Amino acid sequence: MGASSNSHVPPAAAKSVAVITDQGDPSRVNVIRPGSQTPWRGNAEQADFFTLKGVIEVLARSLVAASGANVQRSTQEGVAMDVSVGGEPFLHPARAVSVSFGGVHAGWLGELHPAVAAAWDLPSATAFELDVASLLAVARTGDEVYEDLLTHPALLQDLAVVVPDDVSAETVRAAVLDAGGELLRSAEIFDLYRGAQVGEGRKSLALRLEFRAAERTLTDEEVTGIRSAIADSLEAIGGSIRA
Repeated sequence: MGASSNSHVPPAAAKSVAVITDQGDPSRVNVIRPGSQTPWRGNAEQADFFTLKGVIEVLARSLVAASGANVQRSTQEGVAMDVSVGGEPFLHPARAVSVSFGGVHAGWLGELHPAVAAAWDLPSATAFELDVASLLAVARTGDEVYEDLLTHPALLQDLAVVVPDDVSAETVRAAVLDAGGELLRSAEIFDLYRGAQVGEGRKSLALRLEFRAAERTLTDEEVTGIRSAIADSLEAIGGSIRA
């Protein structure tokens, strides 16, 4: 059986998410999504994790990073969101991460521990807590920068990458961005697959790549050269491009 996950935020997700604010600290927002979203393939719980991760990423990318903040390249050059293994004791130990912005810890994201979900009479649930103040501290809202996206439109391509199970998604994304150079404006993970098609101990990550130059429209030949460099970078971390 395979497992799949979406990093975008599907419309259905908004209909089943509860948002709770902390009366003692209004800058902290808690979100819980009970139940399971139906994914493209396989494991629904992982789809829920990546859906809520996508919610946080959309929020972070909507805010322009302040000078000196640790900025990840993305379509909107938003505030960097970093995740690391680990979470709160009420979360599933293998399905939880710590969330930070610009190097500052800001919360957690993960699937509720089965015992906790059962105590709340839930089959499963995914949740996150976010300190919005930490996010705003590294944002430069009110000083937005506009860019012409129409004269020279982006070239979008999807890329499937197979790596060992112990290689993190962030490591894969970083390898792709580093090899892509300035013409690769963003690389967003939108699907995860484990199963017979990639072999035991390996996983496939699908990334949506956005190539764009400010002064010209890129050709397929230019992008082919960049993809070759990406393939070499992935090989260095034990990965390969899935045919």
